[in-house]
Amino acid sequence: MVYFVLFCVIAFAAVPLALRAFLVMQTKAGNGEIAVIKWQQAHEQSVVFGFWCLFIVGLVIAFTLARNEILNLLK
Repeated sequence: MVYFVLFCVIAFAAVPLALRAFLVMQTKAGNGEIAVIKWQQAHEQSVVFGFWCLFIVGLVIAFTLARNEILNLLK
């Protein structure tokens, strides 16, 4: 269970880093004027929160489907 929690922490921390790296690479490649890249740069925090919400929804769905097995492991 500890490893799963650490994995989740790393996954949540990797989202803003990966998005920032993607935007920097796109800008250096000359794609900074494309509308999608401009929008992502302007709304970077919202995009990160959106990915985090998707992760949380996935965790909630996984927990509800495997609730009994998870609770048995914690006993």
